[in-house]
Formats: sequence, C-alpha cells, structure tokens
Amino acid sequence: MKRRILVVDDTPLIREHLRVILEMDGFEVETASDGRSALACVRERIFHLVITDLRMPDMSGIELLTAVRAEKLPFGSSSSPVTATPRWRST
Repeated sequence: MKRRILVVDDTPLIREHLRVILEMDGFEVETASDGRSALACVRERIFHLVITDLRMPDMSGIELLTAVRAEKLPFGSSSSPVTATPRWRST
C-alpha cells in the first residue's frame, strides 16, 4: 500500500513541484490549493502526512490543522505527522 500525502499550498508551482518529487519517491499524492479544500480532502480520506503552507488566504495552515484536530478526523491523532512550510522571502 502506498503512503498517501496531502500537499496544501496556494502557489501552484510549489504544489506541483512537491507533488512530482513525492510521486517520484513512490508516494500517492493529492493536492489542495487552500485550507478549505484540504479540510474537505481530509474529511473524505485518510492521509499519512499533510504538508501545508502556513500563510494562505481564507484559512491558514494552522487553522486547517486546528480544524482537523477539533473534528477528531482520523488524521487528527496526536501521532500523525504534520509539516508546515512557511513562505520565505529573500531580503
């Protein structure tokens, strides 16, 4: 069984790059362009890992993860891996 990963980012290029890299490593990857779409995905399927951008319009990555935990969705267990990707800006 392939491990399923959800990649959430409002920047299409970042989403696509992460998807391609992870699929090349043998993972099943789904993507979402915002927190609300991601929450719908997590409600429908179990993911082994969620990689989310922190800063997104409408619903941030933190708000997404808070909603998953509040609803006690299968992903929301304390042992589920989570990673958040802040958008770094060069100065």
